[in-house]
Formats: sequence, C-alpha cells, structure tokens
Amino acid sequence: MQIVNQLPQLEQARVAGARVFELLDEDGEEIPSIASTSIKGDVKFVDVDFAYDDTDYILHQINFHI
Repeated sequence: MQIVNQLPQLEQARVAGARVFELLDEDGEEIPSIASTSIKGDVKFVDVDFAYDDTDYILHQINFHI
C-alpha cells in the first residue's frame, strides 16, 4: 500500500530526471576568450586579532602581506 502512495513522487522524479538529461544533451554556448593580461594578486592583513574565545587571543595586531 505504501508504494501506491509514492507513485506521484516517483513520476515527478522520472519527469525531472528526463529533463535533466535533455539539458545535459544540449550543445554548450560559445564563450569568447578574453586576452590575458598580467594580473598581480596580493593579500594584505593589517592589525589582525584572533581568539578562540573572548580572552584567549592567539594573534594580536599582526600584519603581513602575501
């Protein structure tokens, strides 16, 4: 009797799965390439504090630049 109650959900899942496979079968879009330029990336931390709780700081006003 329980399987009869699940039939509507199983049908919805079957239809959704079929739609997913239709989308996967479609051709992708062409994406134009962009000329690569030299990119400089860096990360800078200034006056960073960190503690596991309100009183036990393990970092206090640390600065570094990567």
